Amino acid sequence: MNIKTKNLALAGILTSMTFLLGMTPIGLIPLGIINLTIMCIPVIIGTLVCGLKIGLLLGAAFGLSSTLTAFGISLAAQGSLSAALIPYSPFAVILMSMIPRLMIPIVSHFVFKSFSKKKHSFKPIAIGIATAAGSLTNTVLYLGSMYLFYMIFGLDTTVVAAFIAGTGVMAGPAEALVAVIICVPVVSTVLRSKKSASYKKNMPTPVKSKHGNPYNQKAYNQKANLVAPKGTQNVTPTPIFEDEELSTLVNIASMPSADIYYNADTDIKKRLIAKGTEYLEKDALDLSFSMFTRYISEFSEESMQRARFYVLIRYIDSGKYDFAAKVLRAILTSGAKCDETDKRVLTGTMRIIHSSKKEEINDIDNAKMREKFYEKVIFYIEHDQCVIAGQLFSRYLEVLS
Repeated sequence: MNIKTKNLALAGILTSMTFLLGMTPIGLIPLGIINLTIMCIPVIIGTLVCGLKIGLLLGAAFGLSSTLTAFGISLAAQGSLSAALIPYSPFAVILMSMIPRLMIPIVSHFVFKSFSKKKHSFKPIAIGIATAAGSLTNTVLYLGSMYLFYMIFGLDTTVVAAFIAGTGVMAGPAEALVAVIICVPVVSTVLRSKKSASYKKNMPTPVKSKHGNPYNQKAYNQKANLVAPKGTQNVTPTPIFEDEELSTLVNIASMPSADIYYNADTDIKKRLIAKGTEYLEKDALDLSFSMFTRYISEFSEESMQRARFYVLIRYIDSGKYDFAAKVLRAILTSGAKCDETDKRVLTGTMRIIHSSKKEEINDIDNAKMREKFYEKVIFYIEHDQCVIAGQLFSRYLEVLS
């Protein structure tokens, strides 16, 4: 079952839960002087797990159930304040029931995107903030629109004001707290399980290379880290890159010396390479990138591309794909000519970077957009249009940010 099918199945379950909570007394938790509503929880979970489109669908279901309840067409108790508006304007009641509910997924989605970082897309803090924001959006907009319509139609606003000052002020934060307590573990667990399932699905089957590469099985065993298999550090295989992602990985990762690109013909170049390698091994990546950048700048314009390729392979060999992406973008946008071996390195690197970032986007539309950019980058590299490929690769990285 692919991700889209799973999302649709989950959306169906959450939609059923939304109607069940919205049209029965189950959606209210009585706590003496106040009643807490948990009807927004399926909407928030669906938004954070499946994306904004599914969230809007769930928000519409929540709004529809609220509308039916306001008109007395449900098992849940009809609200006296909303019922008082029906004789004056049924349309106002529909707006009051629908708009706040549709804003829940919008606010939750964009707050989550703002607070989550690329490498921790299901970070509990971001989920908690997005959940609280969505819940409070529902409370504030619903009570605010009710007060506004009471003013427009000349009804007694003191009753609504008292309701807002009393029940609204107490229930709103409490509802947000309950939503956070429920949503954070649920959303975190679902996102982790989706990532794990997708990763297992994409694990390659070990294949025997027609070029006789002896490291395929070891590479398969170490696929999770995408690092060079042990025992290959002193091997420089023929730089042939097959179409299979696994063979591409093995051939790149087993070329740490990168003899076909390496050229440190001066002492300063050798010192910069040594320092860059030292920082890379210590995971001081910014310092490493600075040293490698200075190493590249020591070359003439004609030779600079060779140095970039060398640095690219060093980052791929170490599994530092964010920095490999920076170097790849520099190679593509430089406009320098690439031979067939270069193009195979570039397409192989692109496949590895793409594979390592498959689960960084939860939104289906963004995932599809990134997939299109990925295919176009590969196409233009293979057709000697590296500058265009570089521009598309920049767009590809923007989708991840």
